[in-house]
Formats: sequence, C-alpha cells, structure tokens
Amino acid sequence: MNKVVMAVGAHADDITIWAGGTLKKLSDEGNKLICVRITDDYADCIGLTPEEAVNINKLEAENAYKILGADEIIHLNYPTDTLAGVDYLELREKLIYIIRKFKPNIVISFDMNGLDEENMDHIITARSVNEACWQSAVENFHREHLQEGLKIHMVGQRYLFARNPTVINFHVDISKQIREKIKALCEHKEVMKNFFHQQKLIAQANGLHIVLLEDEIPNETRVKVMVRAIYGQLGKDYGVKFAEVFHRIGAGFLEDFEL
Repeated sequence: MNKVVMAVGAHADDITIWAGGTLKKLSDEGNKLICVRITDDYADCIGLTPEEAVNINKLEAENAYKILGADEIIHLNYPTDTLAGVDYLELREKLIYIIRKFKPNIVISFDMNGLDEENMDHIITARSVNEACWQSAVENFHREHLQEGLKIHMVGQRYLFARNPTVINFHVDISKQIREKIKALCEHKEVMKNFFHQQKLIAQANGLHIVLLEDEIPNETRVKVMVRAIYGQLGKDYGVKFAEVFHRIGAGFLEDFEL
C-alpha cells in the first residue's frame, strides 16, 4: 500500500541535503511526497536583495523538490533566522493543520537530539514538527480544524536527521538515487553559492587554502565531491555505496506486543 511522506525543512536545502536520496527513493516506490519549507531564505544568497533572494530561492527549491518527486510543495514563508522569535504556537498549529490535511504515514525532519546545533531555525523546526506529529492526533488540540472537516491523524513513523546526530538507528541505501540527490542539490544554486562562500570564509579565518573552494571551481563540481564523500563514507559504514542515516521513531515498545 502506497504511503504519504511529508518532509519538513527550515530552509530550502535542508531536506535535499539530509534526506534527498531517501525522498527520491520513497517517491520512486510510488509514495506521495509532500515538501514543506518553513522559512523564505531571504539571507541565503550573495549579491541579491532580500526580495530577489526570496523569489529565486523559492523557485530553485521547487525545482529541487520536483526532482525528488514532490507531489505538493508548501512554503510557510517565515523570515529566515527568525524562528526563535516567532509565535511558536502559531507555527506548531500550521504544522498540525498540514499533517491533518495530508495525513502522512512518515514525517522526515530535524531531530531534537542533535549536538552542537547553532542554527535556531533548525532547533525550532525540530521541536515544532515533532510536537505536531503527536498533537495532530489529539482531538482537543485545535478543534477548529475538525469543524472545517479535517480529522485527527497519528503519524506512524518519523525519520529524523541532525547536523551532529546522537541517535542513529536506521539507514537508507540511496546508491541508485545518488545522481538525483546531487542534481536536486545543484538546483539550489543561490543557497549552494552562499554555502561554499561561507566555507571559504571559515577556511580563510583559520589560515587555510582549499582549492575546491576557489571561485573558478563550478558549484556542480563542489556539490558532487561533497555529496559523494559524505554519503559514500556513510555507505561504507553500512556496506552499501551511498547511504543516508536517521533516528527512526516508530511504534517503540508496542512492536514487542504484536502477535
């Protein structure tokens, strides 16, 4: 039976970086894919005004998600790097509404157990998504949704990723999807340009010269090298060519009671 998969990222490239291969694999298997982007990435650029960045990054995000097989794309349009100061209950309610509307069997997003996470957008996304996953099944939370005709919904499984994960109990072999992951990530042109620019600044601040970060190296080359190196090493850990890893949350102890 085909499932509904919902991926939620704080920024345009989050779900592509950490779960792009998994999303493509699930989509190829016939599951419906919903991609939710919480912020507008107005600052994730070089040489663009905030307005230009918002428009370009939205378009590039949609191009990337379509490569991954997205059936629905939702932009919540919160200003980037402000989630620590927004109305948290409002954000969580929006996510509960989306979960009740699309009824995902699997939600893929940030893990609350990551170490040394310096980006508050990631932290708030992790908290709000994981709370929404169980609160969407409680009928007295936002009864106005039920009055609109929606029903409560319990998410069956969560695949959670983090910059520095503390819990990894699940991996996905993405060897057949690695090219689409790279292709999708290359669609985030402005985001990737800014990412590698920031890496160059870090290198310079530490007195390092890294050829791969020089301006004449195309972003496509950088992305390919980075993705194959990182996810190739993860693949070796699990005996496959390329892999993505997650903290998988399912039925927990209930699985021990199944007859």
